[in-house]
Amino acid sequence: MTDRFASRRSDCATLTWVLGIFGILTAWEIARHLVLNDVDTVLLVLLLPAMTMALYELSALKVHRRPSTGLDFSLPLNGWNIGRCTFKLLAHWCCWSAIALYYWCSKENQEMARADVVFAAILRLLPILVILSPIYIILTDRNQTTPLDEAWQFGRWITKRPGASLTEGAKQFALSYALRAFFLPWALAAIPGLMHASEMSLLDVVHLTPRSILAYLIAKALVVETIFVAIGYSLALRVLDTHYKATFSHVGAWIVTLICYYPFSNSAITWFNHYEPAKDWTSLIPKGSALDFMWCVLIASALGTNLVANISFGLRFSNLSRRGLNTAGLYRYFAHPSYFAKVINWWLIYLPFVPSNGVAEAVRSLILMCAITLIYYLRGRAEQNELSDDPQYLEHLARIRATGAWAQIKNLTRFASRRSTISWEERA
Repeated sequence: MTDRFASRRSDCATLTWVLGIFGILTAWEIARHLVLNDVDTVLLVLLLPAMTMALYELSALKVHRRPSTGLDFSLPLNGWNIGRCTFKLLAHWCCWSAIALYYWCSKENQEMARADVVFAAILRLLPILVILSPIYIILTDRNQTTPLDEAWQFGRWITKRPGASLTEGAKQFALSYALRAFFLPWALAAIPGLMHASEMSLLDVVHLTPRSILAYLIAKALVVETIFVAIGYSLALRVLDTHYKATFSHVGAWIVTLICYYPFSNSAITWFNHYEPAKDWTSLIPKGSALDFMWCVLIASALGTNLVANISFGLRFSNLSRRGLNTAGLYRYFAHPSYFAKVINWWLIYLPFVPSNGVAEAVRSLILMCAITLIYYLRGRAEQNELSDDPQYLEHLARIRATGAWAQIKNLTRFASRRSTISWEERA
């Protein structure tokens, strides 16, 4: 890397997510060994990796002393204010209560997969959260350089204090909770079912066929990714430097992101399957063939790339927000490795370019798959537009364009082209 692109250290450390995976696997084995019920299992596979990653970042990386936390531990011990803390506590608990009330009242959400486990787990943790939340608010308030933060502004607004208004900070606070309201409950509810499915896939992997191994890897990857998603949306704490610095402001960014997730994604998938209800790679490639093995390897590679790209955010995983810049791992070479791998996976799975039912159907499938690809391209562009006011992010993009994977491929292509030209000239 040249001096021009000698950027600062990534906010997301590689060892953090590695420890997170270790915590998940350890918790999983403990739950299996002790034959824990679903509620205890979910709590264990969330709390153990979360605590492992948090302790590492606090002890080794000293994230609580980063300037981006807005904390200054040299401030006096009596620097907190009971009025400020009350408004902040009200803001947080009102938002969490509103989310819980909505999902409890909504019949559709009550019927989502294993919602009973989610509510039981929350009730199990509730007494601890009630005790710890005011302690956390007080400890952070006394060390904040700007204690009149977004939570305080939102708390004053919902209590209709004189002179209070819906400030930009209050809006950002509400939007950060809107993100958690949309993504967190479904991630939590999906964990028990995904864990059970992965255990079932273990029974098939004993046959050691490429497809059974791939199904096992997919099941495990979904569990790990969903656990990281749930932890990321849950642990938005200033002391860990995982709090929401800002949420995306453009409506277009929200649209192209939310359309990729339930319930909006169901319409897109149904729309696609309406034209190709039974066609995917398993019905087009002969089972047990060399091509079948190669295709399983390609899908597993794309799956692994997507998984590593997502969990590399560690405690800071979140859509549509700024919680830290990730310049480590795959993000050293790609601007959007997750989207790239996910799109490749779609193409590998559905094979829209194979005319199984005629050329017209193949063309239609190609158009539909191109539309899905366009959505992920727009997601990447929307993120770049939202972060374009961050000099460090712009430097990161410039470094990728100059030294990233595509730049290296172009350099190799030019080198090969020059060698080929020289070879032909020598022969002449």
